[in-house]
Amino acid sequence: MSSSDANSLLLAMGRWDAIRSLVAQRDYVGDRVMSLDLWYPPGFVDAQAGTLVQIRDELRQLRTAWGWQGTLPSTAWVANEVGLRDEYEYLHSATSRAVHFSAGEVLRRCWGAPGGILVTEKPEFRDHIAEFAYDQLWRQHLGTLVEAAELLEEASVAVPGSFFSEDDRVELTRELQALGKVPLVHAHEWNLQPPPLGTRLAWAAVLLSHGDGISDPT
Repeated sequence: MSSSDANSLLLAMGRWDAIRSLVAQRDYVGDRVMSLDLWYPPGFVDAQAGTLVQIRDELRQLRTAWGWQGTLPSTAWVANEVGLRDEYEYLHSATSRAVHFSAGEVLRRCWGAPGGILVTEKPEFRDHIAEFAYDQLWRQHLGTLVEAAELLEEASVAVPGSFFSEDDRVELTRELQALGKVPLVHAHEWNLQPPPLGTRLAWAAVLLSHGDGISDPT
């Protein structure tokens, strides 16, 4: 997507979301509360709502040019466009169920033995979830900085002068990757225990024989 269209899309999306939230609030609390308690002049919300048609037309033109479905481009569409669909699906499966109800998320937090006491506050599991989040935070932060390196100065974002030198970046990336990755789904959730070394070697041989290679599942 061109820089010009990207900027136009971002502004249109911001206005679209802001005005729809404003209208939803007015519809919920009513005009009296909006004006007398929340300081919105009479007619202000209607005036803003009247611009939604124009904003929708702007979004429709951009959608025709770039090919997403629906009024706004989804995060999945953006991920496809930049070749990160697998990463999107992985992180979406973690973040979506953290903020929306998920039967699977409820059940994965229940620990115990058949016929025994069921607990939902297992410290080790809470630590694992926190470690997963911290692990992803630095990866997303560093990845964004590297990809946006050419835009940082224009956006007045300051970073150490040596950060983007090739040698420093390679060294930092190497040190961070050496920490390993924290998986979203722990094998203990499926009642699996670490296999003996011989078993793991046998699994590796099977994967290699099928031409799958040995990839990092996290």
